[in-house]
Amino acid sequence: FGSSAIGCQLTAMRSLFGFAACCASDVSIQQLLTMESPLASIWARGNLPIDWAATPTRVGHDTFGAFLQQTVGAGMAALLGVGDGELAAQLMETWPSGVFYLVDPYIHIWKGYDDINNLSDKDHQLRYEGLRNAFHDQYEKQGRYGRYSWVREFSFSFPAVFKKAQGTGMEMGPLPSVVILDNNPAEQAVTTDLESWWDFMRPEGSII
Repeated sequence: FGSSAIGCQLTAMRSLFGFAACCASDVSIQQLLTMESPLASIWARGNLPIDWAATPTRVGHDTFGAFLQQTVGAGMAALLGVGDGELAAQLMETWPSGVFYLVDPYIHIWKGYDDINNLSDKDHQLRYEGLRNAFHDQYEKQGRYGRYSWVREFSFSFPAVFKKAQGTGMEMGPLPSVVILDNNPAEQAVTTDLESWWDFMRPEGSII
C-alpha cells in the first residue's frame, strides 16, 4: 500500500468497529479483502484527503458528519443503503458542505440479505415515500436546494447507470469523492460494491 494501517475507530449506526486507512491505487479488490475486514475499512484510490494527525482516536455516530466536514470539506458523496434515512439526515445536518446521492432500491431482497430492514416491497415503498416527503419538507421548503438526489438503484448498478447517461444530456452530476457503504454487509455484497465503485469514483476518492 501507499501507507500503513492507521489505528482509528468509527462508531457506525449499528455497532462500534475499527477501520484502517490505506492508499491503494495499485491494489486489487482481492488484495483489499485480505488486508482487513471489508466491513470496517476506509480505502482511498489516491491520496486520502485526511489529516490523520489531527483526527480524533474515536469518531462516533454523532460526530461522523463533522469528521467528514473537517477532513473532506466540500464534496460529492454516495450513500449506499439509505434505509430509514437516519444516517442520511444526520449527515445532511452535520456535513453542510456535502452533497449526496442517496442510493437505495427500496425493494425486498429475496436472497442473501437477512436483515430487519429488508422489508416487503410495499413497506419499502411506504418508507421511501415518507422519507422523500420528509426531506422535501425539511430542506426544499426551507430553501436548501440541490444537496441530495434520490437514486432508486441497486448500489452495484448505479455506476453503470451513471456512465450510460454521460454524453446524452441526461448526466446525473459529478463523480462522488466519498462512497459510504451502509447497505448489505455480506462479504459477497461488499465485494461486488467495491468492484463496481473502485474505478468509478473520483481519482482521489475514498470508500468508507
